[in-house]
Order: sequence, then C-alpha cells, then structure tokens
Amino acid sequence: MPLKKILIVDDRAEMRKLVEASLRSENHFFIYAASGLEGWKKLQEERPDLVVLDIMMPGVIDGLTVLRRLRAAPDLKDCKVVLLTGKGQQEDLVKGLSAGADAYMVKPFSPRELVALVTTLLAE
Repeated sequence: MPLKKILIVDDRAEMRKLVEASLRSENHFFIYAASGLEGWKKLQEERPDLVVLDIMMPGVIDGLTVLRRLRAAPDLKDCKVVLLTGKGQQEDLVKGLSAGADAYMVKPFSPRELVALVTTLLAE
C-alpha cells in the first residue's frame, strides 16, 4: 500500500502519540492538530487520506462540527474519518455515524483494532 497521510485530531498530546504509535508500523505520514479549529485548517491544507478525530475538544468547534464541515466540502469527500472518543453511549454513536463518520471507536481503544480498521478504510 502506498504511503497514506493521516491527520490525528485530539486535544490531548498523549492520545495523539498513542494513536500514532498504534499506526506507526504501517508507515503512514502523520499530521497533528490539538483542536477542532486547527484540525479543520489542517484538513483544508493537507488533504489527508484519513482523519482520526476526537469529538470533545475545547475551543470554538468540536469534532462533530469538523466532521460535518468535512462532509460538506466536495474536495474532501474521499477522506475517511474514524471518530475516536470517550463518548460511548449509543446516542453518541448514532450522532457520529449520522454526521458522516466511517467508523466509531470508544476510548480506551484496542490498538490492534484501530490498525485493522484504518487498514480496511484505506484499502477502500
């Protein structure tokens, strides 16, 4: 598989590092953002193949807002999105998938499951 660009958007640096460490063996190129607003800017600038996106982040926009903007942008329509969040209620899952997420994972997560999920999404 050719090198893929992955944007990790999470307000916690240790979570960004954990996601990268989980996916590092796949030899992807990683970009990071610490807020929804920064994530949205990086999406527009970098055009990643996949985004691992937290929902709850401080600042003016949260992860669901980023996701809705991404899905409304024709030039980003091919970007895959994995919501990786601490929000584990069924209602949260439904909101995330309804907003356009390709997958939804709850923290704490299984690194092996994340690798399998990302590999599958990037192969589509």
